[in-house]
Order: sequence, then structure tokens, then C-alpha cells
Amino acid sequence: MNLKEKILKSGLALMFSNTVLQITSLAVNAVLARLLLPSDFGVVALATSFMGLIDVFLSVGLGSAIIYQREIKEIQLSTTYWLNYLFAISIYLIINFCAPVFSSFYGENILVEIIRISSISILISPLFQVHQKINERKLNHTL
Repeated sequence: MNLKEKILKSGLALMFSNTVLQITSLAVNAVLARLLLPSDFGVVALATSFMGLIDVFLSVGLGSAIIYQREIKEIQLSTTYWLNYLFAISIYLIINFCAPVFSSFYGENILVEIIRISSISILISPLFQVHQKINERKLNHTL
């Protein structure tokens, strides 16, 4: 397969993946909006927006360096993996420590627990990030 075909196939796979992600997110929000009271849905939306902001900081990590370097050694991949994971643990601890402050800012005590539970996902994403970046580097996005 030549480079042009790889890029096209990879782009289509990413477009499909993002579309499925957006549809799933819309479906989850629709179900939550139907099940929760408007005030409860607003609290979940606050936590979701807060976690989205945190996700922006996490996505700026070292994983992108894997894509742009000409040659990558195993030690670089290992170091990137562990640094990303240590960074995620640090962010997780900061979020759990600051959750009461964020909650008191909005005057919603339940927000503390929602943020703490949703922040667990921060510890999961670094497990796959290096592998994902290696696949991005190789344009191995398959449908």
C-alpha cells in the first residue's frame, strides 16, 4: 500500500472513529437529560466541562513527540510511557485535592464526588497513549 492510500485510509478511519464518538456522546447526554432533573444534569455538565478542561492539559503530553521524531528507541517509548503516567497520577491527585474548592465555587457539594469519580478516567488513558501514538506514526488507523 502506498503512502497516499495509507493516508486516505487512516483519515477515513479517524473520521469514522470521531463520528462514532460524537454520536455516543450525544446519546449519553440525551439519556442523562431524560433521566436526571435539570439541576442534576447541570451539575453533571459542570463536572464534564471541568474534566474536558483537564483533558486538554493531558493531551499536550509527551506522546506527540513519538510521532514527530525520525527514529524512536525503546528507552524513549518507555520513558514517555512512565512520564505520562506519573503526570496523570499527579493531575489525578491535584484534582481530588482541589475538588472541594471547585465544588464550593459553584455551591454544589455533590460536585466533589462526581469530579472524583470521573477523574478516575485520567488514570486509564496513559495506559494506551504510547501505543496509540505509535499507530498514528505508522498511519495504522483501521476500521
